[in-house]
Amino acid sequence: MITTLNEGDWNIKLIESVAIDDLKQVKECLKIIGYSDHRMFIRANINTIDIYGDTALMIASAKGHFEIVKFLVENGADVNLL
Repeated sequence: MITTLNEGDWNIKLIESVAIDDLKQVKECLKIIGYSDHRMFIRANINTIDIYGDTALMIASAKGHFEIVKFLVENGADVNLL
């Protein structure tokens, strides 16, 4: 099971990093930071949404940031969220 810290700052940083095509920072936002009781903890929620209701995957797709799209999908972004 994956548990996110859901600290707003990391979710915001994820959205901002996707918007400016900063794959290195996207990876940092989604970095695994620990394990406990069969759970994995990461900093940001890969499916977080911005104030307009767009996910990081939607933003990356719309802006043509294909390396980020690939990374997000390979790491569990929900392709069915609308």
